[in-house]
Amino acid sequence: FSQRGLTEEFQRHFRRIPSMHQRLDTQIQAQDLARWRYEMAVEQQNYVFKNRSQLTPGLQYTQPDWGKSENISISDLYIESMLLELLGLYLGLNAGRKTHDKIPQLEVNRTLIQTLIPDDRSKISTKLRTYLTAYDTVENVSLEKVHALFTSVKLTTSVWAPADLYMMFSILYNQFVRLWNKGDASTFFMHIRDLYIWAIEHNILQIEGVLSPASYRNLMTFCIRTQSYTLAQKYMIQLKDQLPLGLREETFTICKAMLLTEQGQFNKVLKLLGMARFQVESFEINGRWLSLQAHHGLYPEDTEWRLQQTERHLRYTKSRKLLNPRFQLAYQNQFRLYKRILTVTPEKQQKIWNEIRKTNPVHNKPWLMRLLSHDIKTGSQ
Repeated sequence: FSQRGLTEEFQRHFRRIPSMHQRLDTQIQAQDLARWRYEMAVEQQNYVFKNRSQLTPGLQYTQPDWGKSENISISDLYIESMLLELLGLYLGLNAGRKTHDKIPQLEVNRTLIQTLIPDDRSKISTKLRTYLTAYDTVENVSLEKVHALFTSVKLTTSVWAPADLYMMFSILYNQFVRLWNKGDASTFFMHIRDLYIWAIEHNILQIEGVLSPASYRNLMTFCIRTQSYTLAQKYMIQLKDQLPLGLREETFTICKAMLLTEQGQFNKVLKLLGMARFQVESFEINGRWLSLQAHHGLYPEDTEWRLQQTERHLRYTKSRKLLNPRFQLAYQNQFRLYKRILTVTPEKQQKIWNEIRKTNPVHNKPWLMRLLSHDIKTGSQ
């Protein structure tokens, strides 16, 4: 709203709602107001959806078909439109926050939402009921609530607009991450894998049929981390043609190398990456790391060569200017810790293991920890 200069307009109309409601004396006026409020909510959601990427601006989406809407009274329609708007604003602001700080807009929206929620939720529409479930989940996140929300959205996918589905995907993803940050990491990758599969199969993450390399790679990563190798192979091939043409081959190559590395097919990894050239800096760094892993698996005694290559890759990673800072730091930590493992003495293994465990962010932490002895790992746990 702020980007479109509508913030003040929205607030001005919102302040007028109580007096406007008192003056309503005909059903037509009530219906017009309800539709206006509802369309404002839909417009806000579509704006967020359409601007999640700058690749294809100006996408158009169909407005709600009022002739086929559920049989609800005008007053219910009015309240529902208010709630949808408030919930959309509230969830959009609050879904990804690790803590619920008391900021004015969130507090105002929370109070209004709690005031407008009907006592009997069975009489409200499916869409509003699901939004309220999302609100309950964000307010007090738990694995059971996130599962219930995901189940509800999946069962009603066909009746949701694209903007609603994208918002629900974002909410679900952020809540799974919140659970992970709270220490509930046991099944995190499995849940995120299933969420990504659902979103991609329903074209929620695609823009005009194009899937971003990041989403494609994320799905492959989650499949590999859950040892779902058959799923990884299936979607790697099935979704390849949805990748942007200019990045299609290198995205496919890096993901294939990830899968082959995890499966221990190191000769194939070195052959695949030896001929590869990457435009994307993150792919280049990932390719260098996968080559190191493959070399480690094939030639474990060749420590000196790997030390030289690790130092070279660390310098390269530090020199990149276009990388996401957190991604860059995670790879720097990975190369730095791998260097220490290559030169560690037996009496220092416990110290290195503890350092790896405590360091964040760091890519491929489980693999680094597995390089140290089983006794050390057991002792630290």
